[in-house]
Amino acid sequence: MLLRYYLKKITKFGLFSTILFSLLTYPNFSESHQAFASTSEEQPEDISTINPEGKIDYKRSDKYFGLGIGYAIRGELDTAIEYFDKAIAFNPEYASAYANRGNIYLQQSQWNKALADYNRAIEIYPKLSGRTYYNRGSIYNMRGKLAQALADYNMAIELKSHFYPAYFQRGNLHLRQENWLDAVEDFEQAIELEPDQDQAYFGAGFGYLNMGEWDKAFEKYNQGIIINPNDGDAYFSRGFIHVYNGRKAKAIRDWSQAEKIFLEQKDFASQQKVEKFLELLDDSFNNFDQDLFSL
Repeated sequence: MLLRYYLKKITKFGLFSTILFSLLTYPNFSESHQAFASTSEEQPEDISTINPEGKIDYKRSDKYFGLGIGYAIRGELDTAIEYFDKAIAFNPEYASAYANRGNIYLQQSQWNKALADYNRAIEIYPKLSGRTYYNRGSIYNMRGKLAQALADYNMAIELKSHFYPAYFQRGNLHLRQENWLDAVEDFEQAIELEPDQDQAYFGAGFGYLNMGEWDKAFEKYNQGIIINPNDGDAYFSRGFIHVYNGRKAKAIRDWSQAEKIFLEQKDFASQQKVEKFLELLDDSFNNFDQDLFSL
């Protein structure tokens, strides 16, 4: 491959926005919100004593779900989990309670618990929400289970067609698999949905680069750098385009900027890599495209 592999950390949708989605889709939230407002200081009872007879009580379950949502919004996540536990105790088929408890476990990096809750939520209600599939897909992605991650991102987009994070992460997944065209298509869709997100431009640029579409790659990197002028990877990649087009001075400028950014970020491995390319470029510009393969 001509360039070092482009891969960003998986980004998680914030817990607050995930909770808000639950509020919008939860049919009895008004009643549960009132319950939270009137009993917001109530403390959860011992989970082991909750509904020992296993009786279904939808009204109590809805009340506890609303309290769980309220405490989650307030940032009291452990208390929110206890109320989601109670909601599930009185209604074991409460898909939204599993999904929202899973969201908190995800926020707490309790991956196994989050995955178990997402699996149960989807088992109960396969079309619950695109975010649930997206979050589960992100766990699979982090664990290297790319086929399962791809299936979940696909489902997230099917359920929520204007969901930027799913397009962006599916694009990154395609980059990992070197499916350049699929990656570019996803990043272009992500850009259309949220044109102010720099990483989608950089992802598209990298895809175009590996397809040999140098002009399109250059355009994407330029657009992304305007939004975020502090991304060392972007300058590093754009430098290769300058080399390809015989613009040595501009390549040096971009790589020098990349080196500076990496140094400021204490990313010494990347900084040293760029330094080697600068030395090679300075020593032998005409044979640079042949010599770089040895690095």
